[in-house]
Amino acid sequence: MIALPRLGQVIWLRPHAADLQKSNRTYKSRIADLDNGMAAMEVPTDEQTGRPIFLTQGSKWLVWYFGSDGSRYEFQTEVVEKRNENIPLVFIQIPEKSQFTRTQRRNFVRVDVNVEVAVKVEDNVRSYHFLAFTRDLSGGGLAITCPDTYRLAPGDRVRMWMVLPTRSGSVEHVTAAGECTRVHKPDPDKSLQWVSIKFVEISENDRAKIIRTCFERQLELHKVLPETDQKEQSG
Repeated sequence: MIALPRLGQVIWLRPHAADLQKSNRTYKSRIADLDNGMAAMEVPTDEQTGRPIFLTQGSKWLVWYFGSDGSRYEFQTEVVEKRNENIPLVFIQIPEKSQFTRTQRRNFVRVDVNVEVAVKVEDNVRSYHFLAFTRDLSGGGLAITCPDTYRLAPGDRVRMWMVLPTRSGSVEHVTAAGECTRVHKPDPDKSLQWVSIKFVEISENDRAKIIRTCFERQLELHKVLPETDQKEQSG
């Protein structure tokens, strides 16, 4: 089932394939209004520079966003008009559902990797702000281990900051908003809990950093496994 974009939805844009020679940058915006198959969005900004881009009427774009199920939805559209209504708005067409493409979240490869993540719970009562470690990570979300003194529950919204290592020895900084989907205590006698979190807002640039980290981790695991097998066989 296709989840149509909603009011306040964060969306990303890239020039239509025919215009890629003009720019292959990714731009970010937010849906400000929806009405009769049209969407009004804020003026998009370049994800890397933060600078606004002024779209021309009739220009064609690939648009994508992430639904509440974590799936990626994309469609092709064009700029219909531009207006100034308190803030500058750009109007684009929302096509029929049959014109949408859906990529399920499970298509993101989940990899066992241990990195530190700072977590802040977006709640007026529980002002938790703590450090945790990932159990696994993917382009669609992660699972963390943390003390059960932080009373988390499915549906909780969190803000996260991560520092990801790279094979070159440098680090990448990533920030994302997420929603807790599962909280589990693997051992009732211990004070640790496992919390699964799906990304609900993350830049495509930061998602690409995570996917690259997962890919590099997979390469490491594939290099280790054959050596382990050889030792077992020789023993």
